[in-house]
Amino acid sequence: MRTYKNARGEGCVFNVELTDEDGTQIQATMFNDAARKFFDKFHMGKVYYISKGTLKVANKQFKTV
Repeated sequence: MRTYKNARGEGCVFNVELTDEDGTQIQATMFNDAARKFFDKFHMGKVYYISKGTLKVANKQFKTV
């Protein structure tokens, strides 16, 4: 997790790469409350069921999986 400060304010963010059972990868980005809530909950090699999230098309300006 990292902190940031920009013209809109400051906060924290972290990214996690997720792989489904077919090997398809996506990157999840979490900000502020979600970042603090989930940062310590993800562990490499574990299986998670994720629901009620929001998916957006990746902005090519930033890193994609």
